[in-house]
Order: sequence, then structure tokens, then C-alpha cells
Amino acid sequence: MAEVLLASVLRTLTAFAFGKTIEKALSLYGIRAEVEKLIRELNYIQAFIKDVDRKHIVEERQMQWVKDVIDISYQIEDAVDIFLSECPEKFPGIRGHLACFPKKITKIPFLNEFQEDIKKIRGRICEIEEYRRRYEINILDEHKVPQPEPNLDHPIIDDSEVIGFDTDVDNIVERLFDEANKSLVVVSIVGPGGVGKTTLARKLCGRYTDSLLSRFNYC
Repeated sequence: MAEVLLASVLRTLTAFAFGKTIEKALSLYGIRAEVEKLIRELNYIQAFIKDVDRKHIVEERQMQWVKDVIDISYQIEDAVDIFLSECPEKFPGIRGHLACFPKKITKIPFLNEFQEDIKKIRGRICEIEEYRRRYEINILDEHKVPQPEPNLDHPIIDDSEVIGFDTDVDNIVERLFDEANKSLVVVSIVGPGGVGKTTLARKLCGRYTDSLLSRFNYC
């Protein structure tokens, strides 16, 4: 579970950091640099956790370290989910919005909050890495030859190929396009970490981005 979860979070985080839609916003506020550092640190951790799902871990200190890594993975997923949920509501048309204000005076709270979340997560990673060194927690087989890391710039699984979300996507689109409802509609995608909230949101945006944006006015 830990290996699959961490690999999934890395793919999501990489696609998020280098996505064209929010690239300018992340770069402008220095957030992209923080996310890139986080990705490098997670890649380092992945080197120690790749065999967790294939081994029978009996030491409590190893189990606790793995649990900490899983918790961090959920925190990252939640931070990205919250950021993406705030973007359409408070920051529609990111590129156009940023062009409307000078760089030095633009203050967008949820961007600052996301940056703080990333810094806290990186701080937590430093803590568990210090614990691993201090208590000599070793996950890898000593004689196992390390395998090359996958290329995370191009996820193996494309969101368009993910099955099981079509009904959920259609339900969300139906609510957003309900012309009979004249009030403001906010659709939240919530759930425990790892259930696919980010994947659902990305699949929704990937399939209906043009038709959705054409119905809303933004700067």
C-alpha cells in the first residue's frame, strides 16, 4: 500500500507542479520551487520504501516510520485537493487574473496557505528522516540492487484511461449545468485520503474544461 500510495502522490504532485493551467501562479509566488523540493525529498524517501509492500515488517520502529510516510502522503493529497477546490471558486482563469495585478502587491490568501502547508509538510519529512537515521531504521534489503526511478514527468496511467469515475463526473457536470437553479452552485469533492478526489477533479477538468469555462465570466 505504501509504495503504491507514494507513487500515486508523486505522479499527482508532479503533474500539478508542471501543469500549464497553474504554472504561472505557482512560479509567481515561489510555490513551484517549494513543490519541486518536496518532490525531490519524496523521491528520496521512495528509495527506502519501495520494498515495504513486498516484505514482512516486524519491527515496530519500521512500522511507525511507514505509517508516518503514509500520513504525509495523505497530507500532500489533501493540500493539493484543497488548492484545486479553491482555484475555480476564488481564482478562476488563473492566467488572466494574475495579469490584472502587479506582482508585488498581489495577495491571494489560499496561495499563501498552500505555500505554508507545503513548508509544514517538508518540515515533517525532515523530522521522520531524522528519526530514521537516529533509530537506524532500514527498509531496504542490504544486498538488493536499487532499481531506476520511474519518469514521473509522464505518468504511466493517464487520467482519461481511469475507469470508475464516469458516473461521478456526470453527476457533478449535471449539477454545474443545471440552468433551472439560478443560485451559486458549489460542488465539493470530499473523502478520506487516497480515494481518488484529485483524479476525479482532474478527469472532470480534462473532459469539460472548455464547456465549463464558456459558461463563466472571469478576468
